[in-house]
Amino acid sequence: MKFSYGLACLLCNVFLAFSSDVIYASATFEVTLLDENNVGFNDSTPATPVGGNSGTTRGEQRQIALNYALNIISQTITGSVPIQLSVQFGDLDSTADFFFLGGAGPTVFLRDFPNAKDPNIWYPPALANQLAGEDLTNKLTEEELTTDFDLDAEFDTGIDDNLNDGVSWYYGLDGLPADDQFDFVTVALHELTHGLGFISTLQYSITNNVATANLYGDYIDIFSTFFQRHLGNPLALLDMNSTQRASALTSTGNLQWRGGAGKFASFGFETGVNAGHLQLYAPAVYEDGSSAGHISDTLTPNDLMEPIYTGAQHDLGLGAAALADIGWGNYTDVVVAAILPIAPVPSNGDYLIQINIVNNGVQDAPNLRLNYTLPSNTTLVSLDTPQGSCDNNMPIASCDLGTLAKRATLSLTATLNSNSITDLTHTFDVSSDIVEANIHNNQTSLISNFSTDSVSITSNAGVDSSALTGQSVTLSGSSNDDAATFNWTQLSGPIVNINNAESGITSFVTPNQSGVLLFQLDATNVQGHTASDTVSIVVNHVPIAQAGADQNIDLNTDITLDGNESADDASITSYSWQQTAGETVTLNNSNSATPSFTSPSSNSNLIFQLTVTDDQGQTATDSVQINSMAPPLKLKSSGAIDIWLILLSVISIQLRRSKK
Repeated sequence: MKFSYGLACLLCNVFLAFSSDVIYASATFEVTLLDENNVGFNDSTPATPVGGNSGTTRGEQRQIALNYALNIISQTITGSVPIQLSVQFGDLDSTADFFFLGGAGPTVFLRDFPNAKDPNIWYPPALANQLAGEDLTNKLTEEELTTDFDLDAEFDTGIDDNLNDGVSWYYGLDGLPADDQFDFVTVALHELTHGLGFISTLQYSITNNVATANLYGDYIDIFSTFFQRHLGNPLALLDMNSTQRASALTSTGNLQWRGGAGKFASFGFETGVNAGHLQLYAPAVYEDGSSAGHISDTLTPNDLMEPIYTGAQHDLGLGAAALADIGWGNYTDVVVAAILPIAPVPSNGDYLIQINIVNNGVQDAPNLRLNYTLPSNTTLVSLDTPQGSCDNNMPIASCDLGTLAKRATLSLTATLNSNSITDLTHTFDVSSDIVEANIHNNQTSLISNFSTDSVSITSNAGVDSSALTGQSVTLSGSSNDDAATFNWTQLSGPIVNINNAESGITSFVTPNQSGVLLFQLDATNVQGHTASDTVSIVVNHVPIAQAGADQNIDLNTDITLDGNESADDASITSYSWQQTAGETVTLNNSNSATPSFTSPSSNSNLIFQLTVTDDQGQTATDSVQINSMAPPLKLKSSGAIDIWLILLSVISIQLRRSKK
C-alpha cells in the first residue's frame, strides 16, 4: 500500500503591474478554516492529549498541529505581507491500495509585477506579494480572482474516520508517530511548501501518441525555470520545445534542479543526485500531481518533498532550498551557541559568557539579530560585539548585528553579575532575513553553576582552520589544569564522527557537504567545574566541472559549448576553456560558461577542456569531444521496389546462365 501526497493546483491567468518597497521579517499566516461545525478542524470528537499536543478534541488537536507546522514555516522563510491560507478536511478519494494524504497549491499565478525575476514568468501569489511588498490580489478584478486566499490546503478526513484500514493521523508535535500512523505536521509542511511555490504549471499531455509539455498561458512558472535535463542539449527546459520538455519530464534520474541553494543542499545526499544537482521526480510514465513537482524518490536519506510519505520530518528539508532559489531569500543556516570560558561562576563578582553565532551556509545572512533572555537576579554589565550594536535591556537584551558573511563566525562577550547561589539559565535566540536550512539550532540555553571555590579552570580548543571535504582533521585541546578531563561536542555543520571525544586530542573526517564545523571542548576539574572553548573548521567542497556531452556535428557549423551543468556548493567564480586536440578553431568567449566556435571545413576530432574555479580558489576540470565530420553520402534511387526488381532480375539472369 502506498501513501501519497496529492497536489492540488488551481490556476488563473492574471496580469499585474504594481510597485512597492520590500521589508523582510518572519513570514506570517492568516488562516481561515472552511470546515463546518463538528467537521474537520472543528471536529468535537473527544481526543487524548498526545506528543505535546494538549488538545482534548480531534478538531482542537488538528488546529494545534497545523499551527505548529505554520510556526516552523514562519521561522524558515521571511516575508512582509501576511499569507492568506484556507484549510479544511475532506474526502480525497483514497483507495484500498493508495492513500492521498493531502493536497495544496496556489489559488492563482501572477506575473509582470515589480521585483519579479522576469516579466514573463508566473509566480504563486504568496511569493509575488513578498517581492512586491504588498497584497497584489487586492488589485485583481472579480473575474480574475475567484478566491480571497493565496493558497488552499486540504487533508484527508477518511484516515481518521475509517480506522478499519489500520491507519490514522498522528497529531503529536514530537514527530514520533506509531508505524500505523501518519504524522500530520509532516504532511502539513509538505503541502504548504507546495502552496508557497514548490509547484510546476507545465501541462503534460499525449495526443496521437505524441507527448508534449506546454507552458501555462504561454508563460513558464518560476519553479520550472530551475529544471534542466542532465547532459541535455538544450540543457534548460526554458530552451526546449514542447516535445523536448515532455521527454525531460519523463527522463527518470535525469530531470534535475539547477538552483544554487539546491546545489549546496545536494552535497548532503548519498543517492538521488547527479554530480551536485538534485534529481526531481520524473517517472517514465508521467504521474499527474506528482511528476516534476517533487524531489526524486531515490534520495538517501529521505526528504520531506518526495512524492511518497516516508516518515516524520519537522523541517522543510530540500523544500527550503527550492523556495530560496525561486525568490524567498538567501539560503543558509544560522546557529547560536554559548559557553562559559572560565568556571566556576563566582557567587559574587563578575563573570563572562561567550556567545558564538555561526553562518553555516554559503550565502550571507543579512539583518542578523540576537535576543538574550537573562535569568532573574542577574545584571548585564556589558554585551560587547565586534560588529553591530547591543542594548542592555532587562530581562531581554537584543543586538542588531548587520550581515554575517557566509562560512563565518561572530563572537560576542557578555559580562554579568548575579546575586544568586543557585544555578541560573540563560537563553539565546538568533534570527536573520534568510531561508533557514535548520530552524532547530537557532536557540540555545546555558546554565551558570555558582560556587565559592577559589580554584578556576579554563579550556583551550585550539586554532580555527579550514579543510576540504573528505579530509582528516586533528583537534588538539588543553587546559590550565593538568588533571582535567575533556569532552568534545559538535555544535554546527554536517555531523561528523568524532574519534576519542573524551581525549584532549581528537580527530574526524570532514563530511561531503561544506559548512562551518564548530566544536566545543569542555574541560572539567576534580571539583566538577567545567569551562569551555570553541574551535571552527571551515569545510569547502571542490567544484565539479561538467563540459557537456560529446557531440557529432557537421563541417562549417556554429556550435556552443555548455558548462552550465558544472556545480559547486557555493559558487563558481570563473570558467576557462582550452582546446587540447583537433584542428585549431577560434574559441569565442572562452572565459564564459558557454563559449562558441565554428567547426573546421575538414573532418576533425576536437577536444576542449573546461576548468572551473570556486569562491575558495579550488579548481576542477572536465573535457568534451566534438567530432566534426562531413555528412554521410546520400544515394538516390527510384525506390525500394525498383531496387528489388533489379536484384531479382540479376539473380534470374545468373540462374539462367548457370543452367547452360
